[in-house]
Amino acid sequence: MKKIFTLFGLATATAVIPFLPSCSSEAGEQKPQYDYKRDDSLPADYLRELGSFRVGMEQIASMNEKMVGEKNSYSSQILNSSSKISNYNNSKIQAINLGIYVSDLSYASAFKQTQDVRTYTDAILQIAQKLGIQSAFDKELLEKLTAPESTEDKTKLFTKAFRHLQENMHSQERSHLMALMIAGGWVESIYLAVTALKSKPLTADMNTTLFDNAYTFQNVRKILELFQTDCKDCKEVLVELEAINGPIQNLIVNSKYGITQNQLDSLHTPLAALRGKLIS
Repeated sequence: MKKIFTLFGLATATAVIPFLPSCSSEAGEQKPQYDYKRDDSLPADYLRELGSFRVGMEQIASMNEKMVGEKNSYSSQILNSSSKISNYNNSKIQAINLGIYVSDLSYASAFKQTQDVRTYTDAILQIAQKLGIQSAFDKELLEKLTAPESTEDKTKLFTKAFRHLQENMHSQERSHLMALMIAGGWVESIYLAVTALKSKPLTADMNTTLFDNAYTFQNVRKILELFQTDCKDCKEVLVELEAINGPIQNLIVNSKYGITQNQLDSLHTPLAALRGKLIS
C-alpha cells in the first residue's frame, strides 16, 4: 500500500481517456463534456470548488480537535459501525462510506481512541480494496495519522492526505468517486459535531467553527453539480442532500447571532435521517 489518500492535486495526460467508466449513468445521456483526467479540459469551477473544499477538510479536522479542547465527551456509539462493510456492495455506497469512515477516523484520532482508530483504519482499507483504490494509501502516513502518541499536527496530516488522494483518483479515471467521498465525509463530520454539541450551549469559538463547516455545504453541492450530468450516482446524492438544505441555510444565516440548541435540534433530525440512509 503506497501513498494514503491521494485527495487533491491534478494529474495531466496526453491522451483523451473516456470519463468515469465505472459510474452508473442514465441511458441515452449525451457524452461527457469534460475529460476529467486532463487539467486543460477541466472547467474552472471544478478546480475552484476542489480548492475550497480542501480548506473545508482542514476545518473538519480542526473542529474535532476543538471538541476535544472544550471537553466534549467522546462516544463511539455515534460512529458508523465497521460491521456494515460487507453490506456495501456497489461503488456509490462504498465511496460514500469511505468518506464517512475517514471522518470517523478523524474524530476517533482527535480523541486519542486507539482501538477505534485501528477499527476505522481497517474499515478504510477494506473499502478502498473493494473500490480498487488501495494503492492510494501510504502506510507510513496512515500510521502517523493514527498514532495517538504522535506529536505531528494531525490537521496538517489530514490536509496533506486529502490533497494527494485526488491525484490518484484522476489517474484511475474515478473522479466521481472522489465527489461521493467528499459528500459522505462532509455529512458524517457535521452529523458527529451536531450530535455531540446539541446538548449544551456553544462557545463563541465553536459557534464560528460550526458555521465554517456548515458553509462548506455549498462547495459539496457544487462539486456534485459538476458531475451530475455524467454521473447518475452524483445526481442522486445531490437530490438527497436537499433534505438538509433548509436547516443548514437557517443555521448559516443565524450563526452571527449565535447558533441555538433549537437550531441544532432542527438540523439534527433531517441530518440523522440522511446519514442513516447513507450508511444503511
